[in-house]
Amino acid sequence: MPQDVLELLESRGLRADYDQRPAYQRNDYLGWIDRAKLPATRERHIAQMLDELARGGVYMGMEHRPSRKEKDATSSGGAEVGGPEAPDVVAGPRTADEYLEAQPAERRLLLDELRATVVDALPGAEETISWQMPSYRLDGKLLLHFAGYASHVGIYPGAAALDHFAQELGSRRSSKGTLRLEYDEPLPRGLVTRICLWLAGESD
Repeated sequence: MPQDVLELLESRGLRADYDQRPAYQRNDYLGWIDRAKLPATRERHIAQMLDELARGGVYMGMEHRPSRKEKDATSSGGAEVGGPEAPDVVAGPRTADEYLEAQPAERRLLLDELRATVVDALPGAEETISWQMPSYRLDGKLLLHFAGYASHVGIYPGAAALDHFAQELGSRRSSKGTLRLEYDEPLPRGLVTRICLWLAGESD
């Protein structure tokens, strides 16, 4: 499983829901995500998987009764799973400020410095929330996002960017598209800036 997908499952509290799905569904989800050719498409596939796991009772847009959750059970006259009365996923942060304010104090120093570095390197980018993480778009294209976890910060600029800077990453790269930073190490500002500038050039 890609590291960023694993971390998203765990940060959303959906790892158990994923593990309880039949093997064919787990394989289908991961294959569907892996086959996406564009970052935006991959993002949509992951978002749909997370949404379906959170709601229960649905798989690839189709009803899947065995995974239905108690609150989603229908009765005569009730809404079908996935219908207009299906429960919403619990709302997450709406802005990067909200995301950072909710982080424990021991994570804030590195996260704040990382955010400032990205914003300085991408002055024309839109700062938004995607997958409940601070994310940056330029000309409609998602460039990267980051998140704080218990033991590290994950930065997600995509596999192509990390391949390009492979010689500079050392042990920081933890999966195909994930740059991992430990809280007790200084932020590699130069590297993060170069990755941002490379991503902005690729989006032209």
